[in-house]
Amino acid sequence: MIPTKKKSYYDTETKFIRTVYGDGTMATTSSRSGIPMAGDQTTRLVNKDGSYSIEYIGYPSAARKRWRNVIHESLEVRWRWIWLFACISLPLSWLIFALIFYVFSYFHGDFRMPIQAWIPGIGPREGNATSSDAAPAPATEQQQQINPCIANVHGLLSLFLFSLETQETVGYGYRYVTEECMSVIVVLCIQIVFGAVLQACFCAVIWARMLRPKRRGQEILFSRQACVGLNDKNELCLMFRMSDTSGTFLVTSAVRLYVAVKKRIEGAPAMFSFQLYHMHMGEENGRDKVLFLWPTVAYHVIDHRSPIYEYSREDLQKAQLEFIAVAEGIVESTGLTTQTRTSYLPTEIQWGYRFRPMNFCNKGEASKVTTQYEDFDSMVPVATPDCSAKEWDEKRTVVKSMKRFDSVENLYKNVLLSNSNNMALRKNATDRTRPNTISKFSTSN
Repeated sequence: MIPTKKKSYYDTETKFIRTVYGDGTMATTSSRSGIPMAGDQTTRLVNKDGSYSIEYIGYPSAARKRWRNVIHESLEVRWRWIWLFACISLPLSWLIFALIFYVFSYFHGDFRMPIQAWIPGIGPREGNATSSDAAPAPATEQQQQINPCIANVHGLLSLFLFSLETQETVGYGYRYVTEECMSVIVVLCIQIVFGAVLQACFCAVIWARMLRPKRRGQEILFSRQACVGLNDKNELCLMFRMSDTSGTFLVTSAVRLYVAVKKRIEGAPAMFSFQLYHMHMGEENGRDKVLFLWPTVAYHVIDHRSPIYEYSREDLQKAQLEFIAVAEGIVESTGLTTQTRTSYLPTEIQWGYRFRPMNFCNKGEASKVTTQYEDFDSMVPVATPDCSAKEWDEKRTVVKSMKRFDSVENLYKNVLLSNSNNMALRKNATDRTRPNTISKFSTSN
């Protein structure tokens, strides 16, 4: 009896359509391929978008980690935080050095002496630093003998402008440092070096962010689900589809596959460990190199080297596994490496399916190959044994052995028929023990 469908909803996190039936069972369906999935999702190590879902406990806090690796964190933050930090740090540095200059100028008495300035079109003018609207006071003989630390400054605002002009190398020339105060000269040198380093850091971060191929890695697509089926050589394979949608070429692109096995720790039911195994991966030829000219299916041949060699269909559905796929390559225009990741749980692996072909030839004048991305996640069922790859190889070995004997027997038959004049050779062929060998295999089975 087929249970009645009770409720269907779309999971925005996993992009799957979940259907709850009246008897409490649940079926999960991919929103793109439409192939039902068994069971529900479990905790992932790597999310579908490639991010990690691992939290470290007992490690230094996030703030301490950021301060320990400022360069890396500056490349990971969003653009708005970079611009916000630039808009705050630059004026703040101007203000800090302006306050330092203000302290030296204040204790030196620069604000208590008249200022002589050259005004274009007017000439020299004497004024009081404390009040620009008051009448100019004549300078005493003692005041005329004292030079200020910084010429043509009369308050914090003018020192802020002097600090800005110095650090940003504006070079107006109206305010300048004299030889009167050595401490001010030292602070001036420190500010020049600090300003150069700060601007160099901003330029390096912005340039590195612009060259980072982070968005380039997001243009490599993975199929929502993987599948297990027989290839053209009748070998059990784990398959998933990849595609590069950018239109640019990736140099030395490769794909790798890992499986994380979750194991419980004896004596601690709430704790477990992960063991990571590498799986030879690539295209159908078994190599790790991939050419992203069109959507390609990556194959992992489940042989004696595979960690899932002894897993049957039922074992795979019950296993605590996570397959982590990694695709990487070098961007041709920048020479930087880009990488993208995804993962597949046992509930996202369809047994007995293969991916539907996507490439069709367009017979128009352009004669180009047309790719239909509507079938990117589409699969077709294929005849696949439910046993493990180990059991399947053992059965294939027996079948191949029997076929080898049959071919030898046919060869003997053809040779004997072609040499009809040699009756003795035909008699020897009739007396051979080949039928006994076949009967042995048939009896053992």
